[in-house]
Amino acid sequence: MDVEPEEEALARRVARGDHKAFHRFYDLTSPTIQRRLTYLIGAVPEREDALQDVFASFFEALGSFRFEARATTFLYRIASNVACDSARSTGCSKKLPAKNPRSEAAS
Repeated sequence: MDVEPEEEALARRVARGDHKAFHRFYDLTSPTIQRRLTYLIGAVPEREDALQDVFASFFEALGSFRFEARATTFLYRIASNVACDSARSTGCSKKLPAKNPRSEAAS
């Protein structure tokens, strides 16, 4: 089953204020975002706060999102920004990767 179209349709419903769609979107995407945050900032207690921050920021910003790109791409960018903010605020010395290691392996 291809979940990408469902995620995009849900994101559009979320942008219109559908809270049930937001919960479904969260259920579909939070495991991936949690893995991304773990990769970026580690399995620290702040990761759970960062996960909440990602989805709160996504929900707030989605109203101005133009859907010229995939909503999940927008969500991943927010996750990267939140991870950077978290690392700065906690004084974490782990260096965040500049690129996705999978994309470098493919080149």
